[in-house]
Amino acid sequence: MSDWAAAGSFFVLLAGFLAWTARHSVRPGVDIRTGPGVRVPATLASEQAWHAAHLRARPFFLAGAAVALVAGAVFLARAALGAVTAVLAIGAARGISAARAATGP
Repeated sequence: MSDWAAAGSFFVLLAGFLAWTARHSVRPGVDIRTGPGVRVPATLASEQAWHAAHLRARPFFLAGAAVALVAGAVFLARAALGAVTAVLAIGAARGISAARAATGP
C-alpha cells in the first residue's frame, strides 16, 4: 500500500471514529468512566457536566469528522491517481505499438 493510500485510510478511519464519538458520547445512560469522549476533571465531575460538555462539543466532533473525511478522500484520490496514470501509460504504449504495426515498416 502506498503512503498516500495509508494516509487516506487513516483519515477515513479517524472520520468514522469522530462521528461515532459525537453520537455515542451524548446518548442517555453512557458510562462517563468508560464511554467515548473527552475525559478531563471538568467533564468527569458529574453526568450532567459530561452531557453538557459533549452536547456543546458535538458539532466540532462532526466538523472534525467531515474535514478528516475530505482529507482522506484527497489522499486516496492521490493514491488512485498513480494507479490510473500507470494504466493509462500502458494503454498508450500498446496503442502506439498497434498504430506502428498497422502502418507497417
